[in-house]
Amino acid sequence: DGIVHIFNIMLALVNAKNGTLLLDEMENGLHVRTLEQLWTIVNDLSKDLDVQVFVTTHSNDCIRAFKENAREAGRLFRINYQNGETMYKSHGFRTIEASLSANIDLRDYTNDEVSSDED
Repeated sequence: DGIVHIFNIMLALVNAKNGTLLLDEMENGLHVRTLEQLWTIVNDLSKDLDVQVFVTTHSNDCIRAFKENAREAGRLFRINYQNGETMYKSHGFRTIEASLSANIDLRDYTNDEVSSDED
């Protein structure tokens, strides 16, 4: 099933050539050890096909694999709906790496230990 899931993501990237691809919970059904390889595939194909990719996740393992394999313009956005308002924080590679190294949960929007950055 994992191979089929990865193949479907690759096919979706090809179909989104010169456009945008939205992947919801891309890591579902995949073993954690495959995530770095999946991010390599997503990064390589999206660059070759000129596809902007947006991925949602609740998985720190997926975030960690993203950090290890994302290139150039990759960013992490934490989005939260609070008090009738949608809020977000943007994080670049330095913040992602520092937060993961310190075991700070990037998924927690209310966590003030993680600041926004613009690297």
